[in-house]
Amino acid sequence: MDPLESDRIEEIEAAEAARWAEAAPYVADFYTARELRLMLNCTEYRVGDPGGLPGHNLMILVAKLLGSLGWTTEKIHELMDMKAAEGGSPE
Repeated sequence: MDPLESDRIEEIEAAEAARWAEAAPYVADFYTARELRLMLNCTEYRVGDPGGLPGHNLMILVAKLLGSLGWTTEKIHELMDMKAAEGGSPE
């Protein structure tokens, strides 16, 4: 398979950004602020050289799942900001 040309990569990234912009408000409504914080904790735990504490495997699994969906820590922060802006409950 040939490497993607830079204009095709930009097209794919723009489509992903547009999809996220459309989905983010609905995602922010679906999860509670607490659930978003837990997701953020899992992603930060995974990239922070985890030491195998209790719940380690579950946190890594959640972080990998979120990563496969393209949910970066920045996107989770964006969702948390949306939730806070609407006065979302911490639970």
